[in-house]
Amino acid sequence: MLAIYFKFHSTSAKAFDTLHALGLTMSFKWTTEAVSRMSQLKMGEVRVLVQTERQPQKLTYDNLEIAFRVFSKCICNLDEFMSGTACTVYYNVNTTPLSPGVNQLLKDKHAEGLENPLSGLDLFQMANKSQLYIDTHAEYLILEFLLRHPNFELATYDGKEHPILDPPSSVRQLPTGPEHFTEQYLLGTVPQSEASYEDHLKLIPEWLSQLGLNDENMTREIADNHLFFFMGDQLTVSHLWGLYKQR
Repeated sequence: MLAIYFKFHSTSAKAFDTLHALGLTMSFKWTTEAVSRMSQLKMGEVRVLVQTERQPQKLTYDNLEIAFRVFSKCICNLDEFMSGTACTVYYNVNTTPLSPGVNQLLKDKHAEGLENPLSGLDLFQMANKSQLYIDTHAEYLILEFLLRHPNFELATYDGKEHPILDPPSSVRQLPTGPEHFTEQYLLGTVPQSEASYEDHLKLIPEWLSQLGLNDENMTREIADNHLFFFMGDQLTVSHLWGLYKQR
């Protein structure tokens, strides 16, 4: 466990050799091979899930920067600073499966929305309808902050069981528990940034390729019957929306 921990905190090979000689960790070679085997195992697992299950696929990716250090510099062995992108797949086997033709249904809804855009009055009515829930939860948030303060000493308060101190009911409660646990799978980091539209046009096929979805028939099946939700920061989302509108 220490070897895996130090590996993912960029501990140098020389430091590994020292820790290994002291009997504290496994060797650097053993750790590297173990991480590689675990990575291959998890990649095989997520490929099976994505290709066989009909749940909506959820992915998020963002830029990262990695400094590669060297301890013996020469012309062919210099420090490097890589700008790349990392992607994570989120999967929950208990998510409601997608119905056939869901992609076309989404397109029809988009077309309907373009023909019937929301007006200012619509937005006002929607905000007014949800404001009651927002106010109720905001009030309880303030109350909870006061009740949890050590100086209040809630345990000694006579009215601590009064219903008025109960939290408000959830508006749309998400299921919880071990059976609803969400798995996370890290895809392989690529030396490709996401600074432009062109970068995203390269990244999306890269993620699909790593998931084993780069076959032409598989790609057509995805386009007809699946949904991929790409999540990210404002830059990522705006670029993906821009590409969608171009298409």
